Amino acid sequence: MSLQFDNSSYSTSLDPMHGEALKRLIQIFCSSGGCGSICSSYKNPFFLGFNTPISLSDFAMRLQTFFHSSPQSFVTAAIYIQRFYTVRPDLFNPQSSHKLMLAALTLAAKFTDDVCCKHEHFARCGGIDCAELKSLEMFLFSSIDYRGFVSPTEFYQMHELLKQILQQNSDHQTKTPQLIHEVQTAQVL
Repeated sequence: MSLQFDNSSYSTSLDPMHGEALKRLIQIFCSSGGCGSICSSYKNPFFLGFNTPISLSDFAMRLQTFFHSSPQSFVTAAIYIQRFYTVRPDLFNPQSSHKLMLAALTLAAKFTDDVCCKHEHFARCGGIDCAELKSLEMFLFSSIDYRGFVSPTEFYQMHELLKQILQQNSDHQTKTPQLIHEVQTAQVL
């Protein structure tokens, strides 16, 4: 089942920067706490344990390019990431960002898009095997109490928040502490 939203106002305001917005949201959460760089893989299934060969910006662009998912799935992934942050802020750090983005976007694509790629395709795009991606998806989904549904209100609130994040980046404003507070306290339905 796909979420149905009026795309007329959406498509021009965030697309094609949805990957960048998702990356920035994760960076905000990582910079506002979490377990830092000392978090071990024992505590964090998203932890890489090594320096990535690709930056988070390039990874976000890779997923945006090759996932073949709708722009709505990126907003939905951001909502899943926000929900996850409210229950597991300790798992947010730079070493967990890539896998967290991959798992959230995979779940969102499967939930929002009528036609989506095979699981193997998502795993290949993320550079991990299918079993690991499935495990990460289940961990994320169970952590947010299997709440895949996103209301139109919640969707549009997150869409506006992502636009603010992108605007802040383009304006080089110094409102990051205020924006972090807004992101963390945005109502999660």
